[in-house]
Amino acid sequence: MQNDRNSDSTVKPDKPGREKDLMIFGIILVISAIGIAGFILLQQMNPESPGAIPENQTIEGIFVIEGNGLSDDVGACLENYSINASQIFFIYSDTCTYSNEMKPLVQDLEKKGYKVVWANVKNATIMQIASTCLSEIMRYEGTPEFICPSTNTSVTGAFASADELENFAGGCK
Repeated sequence: MQNDRNSDSTVKPDKPGREKDLMIFGIILVISAIGIAGFILLQQMNPESPGAIPENQTIEGIFVIEGNGLSDDVGACLENYSINASQIFFIYSDTCTYSNEMKPLVQDLEKKGYKVVWANVKNATIMQIASTCLSEIMRYEGTPEFICPSTNTSVTGAFASADELENFAGGCK
C-alpha cells in the first residue's frame, strides 16, 4: 500500500496564477492600444495641439516669424534695460546640442561687430527682460532662438551655416 500512496502523492500542482497573469497582460495590452489610437485621433482632429508640426516649419527645423518692424513698445522696453533694438537676442540652453553648436558662430558674429544679448534660459533676469519686452516676437518653442527686435523677427532652431546666421544678423542693424 505504501507504493500506491507514493504514486498518488506525485500529482503535479496546478498553476492557477498563470491564466490570471495572461488575462491581466491582455487587458493592459488592449488599454494601451486604445490609448495610442485615441492620441493619434486627437492629433488628427486638433492639428494645433503641442505634438503637431506647425505648417511654417522648414526642412532644417527652423521657424521664422517676420513682423512689421520695431514697435514703439518693444524699443522703449528694451531702452529701459539699456539694450538697443538693433542687438540680436540669442536665447540658448547650455544643455541643448543645437545651442552649443551655435555658440561659436555667435562669438564670430560679435568679432565682426554685431551686438548680441546672450540670454541663457537659466538666467531669470535676462529671461524676464526677454519675456517682458519681446513677448510679441518670442516663440517660446525651444532653443536656440534668435530674435531681431528691430525687424520684429524671430528664428527658432539652429542655422545651417555661419552665412545664414550672418544674413539674419545683417537685417538687425
